[in-house]
Amino acid sequence: MNKKITWISSYPKSGNTWIRAIIFCALRGYLELNQIGDLIPNFSVFPNKLLSRNLANPLDIRYKWNEAQKFLVSENKDNIILKTHNAAGKYDIGVFPLPELTLNAIYVIRDPRDVAVSYSKHFKTSIVDTVRRMNSETHALNPDNWVEGNKGAEFTSSWKSHVKGWKNCNFPVLILKYEDLLQHPKENIQKILAFMKISPKIKIEEIMRLTDFNYLSTKEKSDGFSEASPHTNFFRNGSKSQWKKVPSKAFRVIETNNKELMSEFGYSISHK
Repeated sequence: MNKKITWISSYPKSGNTWIRAIIFCALRGYLELNQIGDLIPNFSVFPNKLLSRNLANPLDIRYKWNEAQKFLVSENKDNIILKTHNAAGKYDIGVFPLPELTLNAIYVIRDPRDVAVSYSKHFKTSIVDTVRRMNSETHALNPDNWVEGNKGAEFTSSWKSHVKGWKNCNFPVLILKYEDLLQHPKENIQKILAFMKISPKIKIEEIMRLTDFNYLSTKEKSDGFSEASPHTNFFRNGSKSQWKKVPSKAFRVIETNNKELMSEFGYSISHK
């Protein structure tokens, strides 16, 4: 059987690493934050490794996406799991991700107003600027935020396009709401494991304990986490509706631009 890729995807600051932690615990039987990236690495690292020099335009990294996917599949004995924040869909280089090399994907969606709060803290930018980025069809993560040097970027596009792109992929996609995982962890962890056909090494209750947000936050403070921002803890505040405590008219812009998609996923609009 041909080896393929399972993608763990989300818009930045939406719960991607939380899902990775759950899968890590299920497969390894314990939690070690700084080993998560070894088991489920960020795809963005691999196109960079295929470069011999820095790029004039970081987004030119897209020309290495296909080569990197083919390389990873050929170099691994089994199916592999990769993290990405890239938007799915058609590009000038073809389609990302490559359907013929993709087994399936787990996509995490979070209230975009809470995404804006978390994003602004992580990247130390204002809510207004964050919302501008989230509404930009050409937005990419600043490579200096996540990788040494200036060799490439992750193309996120807008929040709306990101969600639509992964939702409409032609391979199986399990869509999870961040808020559902908070409120019903057992049910949603079971969904993840069933979707990925994983028989966990430890009980669901133990996975729940090890990946409870408060525990993850405590673990980060004691052990450190290589993926943390220099500006704040990675597991800073996992609660929902954080945006209600942040005074900003910019949230109205999010609601106006994403009204239909937010309603589809049950996110109430405060300003009609």
